[in-house]
Amino acid sequence: MDRKRKPGFRIISVFLSIVIMLTGCGETAATEEVQTDYKLSMEETPYLEYLVPRMEPGVLVDLRGYSAAGNKKIIMRGEALPGEFRVVDADTGQVVYTGEVKQKGYHEDREEYNSYGTFSEFLQEGEYYIECDRIGRSHNFLIQADLYEQVLQEALGELVIIPVTVSEDGSASLSTEEQASWMLQIIILLLSYELYPDVFADDNEDQIPDIMETLAVMIKELSNLQDTKTGSAGELNYTYAAALAKFSYLYQKYDNVYATEILNLADKAWRYAEGIRKNQTGTDEASGNGDEAYRMLAAAELYRAAGQSKYGNVITQYQGYSASVSGNELPIEENKMEETLAKMTYISTKRKVNLSFCSQFMRELMLEAEETAARAGNSLYLSASDVDNDGMDKLIWDIIQLSVVEYVIYNNEYGQVIDNQYHYLMGVNPDAYCYFSSGITGEAGIRIQDNPVWLAGFVMVLSVIITKN
Repeated sequence: MDRKRKPGFRIISVFLSIVIMLTGCGETAATEEVQTDYKLSMEETPYLEYLVPRMEPGVLVDLRGYSAAGNKKIIMRGEALPGEFRVVDADTGQVVYTGEVKQKGYHEDREEYNSYGTFSEFLQEGEYYIECDRIGRSHNFLIQADLYEQVLQEALGELVIIPVTVSEDGSASLSTEEQASWMLQIIILLLSYELYPDVFADDNEDQIPDIMETLAVMIKELSNLQDTKTGSAGELNYTYAAALAKFSYLYQKYDNVYATEILNLADKAWRYAEGIRKNQTGTDEASGNGDEAYRMLAAAELYRAAGQSKYGNVITQYQGYSASVSGNELPIEENKMEETLAKMTYISTKRKVNLSFCSQFMRELMLEAEETAARAGNSLYLSASDVDNDGMDKLIWDIIQLSVVEYVIYNNEYGQVIDNQYHYLMGVNPDAYCYFSSGITGEAGIRIQDNPVWLAGFVMVLSVIITKN
């Protein structure tokens, strides 16, 4: 069919042009376009197609806003920008702060020039937007004293407790992948509480932080995976044992009896996994099935909680770290998350440890953090990872890794990177998306709260930022 323009097409086009002019607010149009189709109700009426550009602002801000006392950084996109930007009161239209535009560089992949600005000195609460000559204005955002605390409570409210059942044939209501995500979420949330306990509320005033009560319910559901006779918890016994042991260690001051019960379940899962491992290899050597990093993590948590040498010996026998204890090589990439979590637990335990291995683990953690910080320093979006190119898994892991090292050794540079990573997630990114939002989704519909590990990492970065502010 010949799709010729009808008279109504001009009216629709003019109308759309007016709408775009009114809603764009001086923003530059992205090259990506969203196709919209219209069909008129008359029979035999031509099928009309047109493209509506998705508008992206030239000034990128945290779409949820900034803490009044926190760092406030923005990214601007455009060539030959003026020397200043302005913070404008959204209610009155008055300029309340003027800042310097600092040139960053040219992004070859995106074919755009990026600059940045800061207005951390501006402390007045309210609703604002940024405007800059030649590229227009940003979306509105808030400056609020307790904004990050509010976002943290929203994130904790997104935690989901999933009932776990096991049928008579041994099949669980959660897939192995779902189990792995949930176990890692529990471990990371426990670590956040361990490192930054003061940010977690006790709203019911029962002397147990609400996050620990939530995790207690999660652990109870998770324990339904375990066979009471064999000790098997499915295919992820080492990760299961690590989660339970970490919970037991942190929960003992609230309920020592229940904590001991959970620790016994963790040990039972460990013994079952060790039996399977020995049957596979016939020795105590690595099985080669990819479980070694998880075994190290479980051993570290169990050693700190129980103190038995059978766990501690596993740490010093682990073959995943750099071969030379005195060297400065980065550890292998595979299973880095589990390795890093294990190292953090081992160097923080109050029990007898191998000082050479503690020193080596600390060097490796610092090298990893320095490499992450260097990538962030070279990034035009001030983020060590890019969701579009590296994926959300990598970005969240960068945050967790830096949060761990920043706690052990305070480094202002690491704190800045963590802060920038957070604002990247909240809108200061190439797509101008808030990845933590109930109403706005990012690239391919990505939302932090839809992945248990991402959500736990998000809680951790908020814990760091709130503690440091």
